[in-house]
Amino acid sequence: MQRKLFVLLLVVSVFVGVLRAQSTRVTGGSDQDLRDLIAKYIGGYSTGQDVEIIVAGAPNNLPFALPTPPNTRLLATIVRDNVEVVSVFAADGSSINSLGKVIEFVYDTQQDAMTLAAFVREFTSRIEGLKETQFSESKPVGFNANSSFYAAYCAADKSAGLSIDGYADLNMGSYNYMVRLLMPAEAYMCSEQDNQMPPYIDPMQQLMPALTTPEGVRVVPQMAGVFYTLQDTISSQAMLVSERPLAEIYQAYAAQLEAAGWTRNSEEIASTIAYSTWGVGNANNREWVGTLMIAGSAQGTGFNAVITIESKRSN
Repeated sequence: MQRKLFVLLLVVSVFVGVLRAQSTRVTGGSDQDLRDLIAKYIGGYSTGQDVEIIVAGAPNNLPFALPTPPNTRLLATIVRDNVEVVSVFAADGSSINSLGKVIEFVYDTQQDAMTLAAFVREFTSRIEGLKETQFSESKPVGFNANSSFYAAYCAADKSAGLSIDGYADLNMGSYNYMVRLLMPAEAYMCSEQDNQMPPYIDPMQQLMPALTTPEGVRVVPQMAGVFYTLQDTISSQAMLVSERPLAEIYQAYAAQLEAAGWTRNSEEIASTIAYSTWGVGNANNREWVGTLMIAGSAQGTGFNAVITIESKRSN
């Protein structure tokens, strides 16, 4: 039980804005000491509210079944009463504030965000009277192993709303999944503004595959990302650490690009750099080309990796 309480405190700290440490060690104390710490830590952010923390459980008589994905464990439920809610709706259609209840369900999971999102959408589609009003997701691209999603739902009578979000960073081994139930629903949960326009599909992100880190290679956490350098150019960059030769690392990534349908046009491999140009494909009535570069020192274990996609320019 002591370990469960500690894990709860760590997970909750992420959602209230505490930075994640590279390594955390907790010593001493008892179960009661941990309970007191959690009550003070969470209750301190809840002035004027009635707060109940249920470890490894949920309240009875919830308006919806909880979307708990497979291989995902409910760590705790935080129930906050007398919370000011931007409620929906006054008789004239405007939103009004009222006191309500917010219930946060904190989970432990090892599922990537795309798997969680697919489960949530299928599960909630079977809840009668619950309508999805907002949904967005961000998939892994290139060396960037981050994925996330957000969804909002509103009950037909607006008496309750759900907001659900998930996040995963495969490079860091970090996974989060959280469900919030508001009674009554807040105004944003029942607004379909974000769903009235079809989602914008970025051709560059659609053409750049998510890359798996080769065996014996590590992507340095928080040193991988996706950048737009021009309106029609996107790059994925990362810092790699490995004892493997540069050429082997390069070929492992190049093989993944070929498997994704890229066509290798030219290639140069030396002791400290490997570079190639690629045909990527067509999208939005434009032809796209790409480059892959891995660079590092001949004896070192650190490498810089860059993949770029850009619109082909006419000569």
